[in-house]
Amino acid sequence: MYFAQNSSIDKFELYNSFLERIIDSNNAKYVEIFSKILQEAKLLANKNIDYTGVSIDIFDIVTLFALNHTEYFVHLDVSNLKEDDYKEISRFLKDDIAQLV
Repeated sequence: MYFAQNSSIDKFELYNSFLERIIDSNNAKYVEIFSKILQEAKLLANKNIDYTGVSIDIFDIVTLFALNHTEYFVHLDVSNLKEDDYKEISRFLKDDIAQLV
């Protein structure tokens, strides 16, 4: 259990570094990665898919966002993301990591 929690924290910290690269330099590679994550988080938050519909490779981050920040992701316009959106999502992720530690 301890290893699994540390592994998840490491993944979340890696995702947050991707968010920071999006915020700092609008890195297209990381924007593409997060586009899929945020689309699935929105679908899950809106109950348009269930947990079995979430891609396994991003399951942890998608479910974290959809469960812990449902109201935000229900209303997120994933086709028109701004720097402030990425900053807010990064703040959510940092808060979630802090709760896991």
